[in-house]
Amino acid sequence: MTLLIWYDGSDSDFNTDPILPLIKHFSPRISLMLYKKEYKETGSNASEVLSFPEILTYLSTINGHDYFYLVENDYLHRPTAINALFELFSRHRDIDYLNLADHSDYYHLAIHTQHHTKFIYTDNFIAKSCVTTTGTFAARSKILKEDIPEILGRADFEFFTLLTGIRGRRLWTVVPSQATHCMENLMAPGVEWSIEAENLLTQAPTLS
Repeated sequence: MTLLIWYDGSDSDFNTDPILPLIKHFSPRISLMLYKKEYKETGSNASEVLSFPEILTYLSTINGHDYFYLVENDYLHRPTAINALFELFSRHRDIDYLNLADHSDYYHLAIHTQHHTKFIYTDNFIAKSCVTTTGTFAARSKILKEDIPEILGRADFEFFTLLTGIRGRRLWTVVPSQATHCMENLMAPGVEWSIEAENLLTQAPTLS
């Protein structure tokens, strides 16, 4: 099983991101594509800048990968995050989309609290069903390619609501969270992220 990561950030972002050793650990099962924001900022090499619609169009032409992971540069991943992605996708065929980051919205917004939540698990991880998520997500490549026409031109909340509500796609998020959006008041609940960040800076990840 192989994974293509689209990393939404610059070379400098990626080279200092704790996700880098996780990717290196799983090489050559993981390929990488960077969306280099500095090109947009400086105006140089503008032809290499890809918007989200352009990324999706490009992914529709890519073959040879089982999964895609579209991840923004303001996310922090736990050392076992990529393990969770591979393990959950490989053990559960009913996962179409997967978010490694839990979100506090799932516990107080009506669209989520009224959803009949289901749970699945492996030996090491638990995932719960949800109806929508953020623009950082993993997907089976075949499913994402089929859904690109529905995604284009829509915000993440809108297209996931459409995919799960009308198309019947199955979206899951990992609990306890394996990643978090690093913005105040948006951190994934149930994890001491300050401790996670300190550990990532002081020790190499230990992966199974």
